Amino acid sequence: MGRVTTPPYRLEIFCPTFRFTPSVWRVKAQYGIPGDGKPTTANIDRWVTSYEESLKPGGPNAHLGLHQVSYARIIRQSDNQIVAEWNRSKQRPNEPLFKVV
Repeated sequence: MGRVTTPPYRLEIFCPTFRFTPSVWRVKAQYGIPGDGKPTTANIDRWVTSYEESLKPGGPNAHLGLHQVSYARIIRQSDNQIVAEWNRSKQRPNEPLFKVV
């Protein structure tokens, strides 16, 4: 049997119309899956941008529908401390909250 380990960080994202299950934030590449980098606001912004691109028609997550992330945070699992936060109104102040596609 394999060994079960708790990942050090988790990513939680929130949309106005959709609730997501927390996912793993991988700092380094593991098992052939590329890493996301250190848990920083800039890296969350990069992740959110690529995620929202994947939701567009023809993208790998198009079946989920078009959603915009309004808030995201990375939490250290060992002590449940928020180590990085991303808020659309702060990180992208000149972008509208909702886009018509």
